[in-house]
Amino acid sequence: MRRVVGSVLMLFAVVAAVLGAGIAIVLGTDNRAETGPHEIETSAPVVVTSPEVFSWAGPTLTMRIDVDKDQQLFIGAANAVDIADYVGSTQRTEISSYNPPWSIGTRDVFGDAPLPAAPGQVDWWMAQSTETGSATISVKLPEQAFSLVVIAVGGGDLDGLQVTASYDIDGGFGIGLGLIGFAVGLGLFGWIAVQGRPLVREGELIEDEFEPDVREGV
Repeated sequence: MRRVVGSVLMLFAVVAAVLGAGIAIVLGTDNRAETGPHEIETSAPVVVTSPEVFSWAGPTLTMRIDVDKDQQLFIGAANAVDIADYVGSTQRTEISSYNPPWSIGTRDVFGDAPLPAAPGQVDWWMAQSTETGSATISVKLPEQAFSLVVIAVGGGDLDGLQVTASYDIDGGFGIGLGLIGFAVGLGLFGWIAVQGRPLVREGELIEDEFEPDVREGV
């Protein structure tokens, strides 16, 4: 039984070591993971993420958007419900799924309604940026449903849009190293369990410690 338990502990140790090493390598000493640039195929004036894309909270997301150098663009981060109401029936490309480091699913939504107001006139943005050709925002991912939207300002579209994203996770590198240290200890404990043997088998007595010396007085 001890060998079975020890083998299981060693297996968990390997998994923890691989996970810890992966976290430490991906994040590095600056606790940041970056991916991109990646192109998103779209001919729409608006690109928006669904609430399911950013389904975790805590990391700080920094996103840079690049388009045609003459196209003015807006990037905004806000509550998913507010953005859904804002884009309404406007033609757009929705990013419906995301798996790191970069695998996305998209769908085109057709519509002919204009946005209800210029993005700069809206006051519920968590973070926003308006630039020409390239724009960047940083936002700490919140607990509530959250979305990002990119808008071609003043007409035009977002053809050739490219995304570069990075995630900052406080203490991530240390977490990776901690998992590696935990794996080493767990693996050592498992190895001892596999190699060791019980001192006393069940029902067996150790001679000279528990048996009387019947030879005395003979």
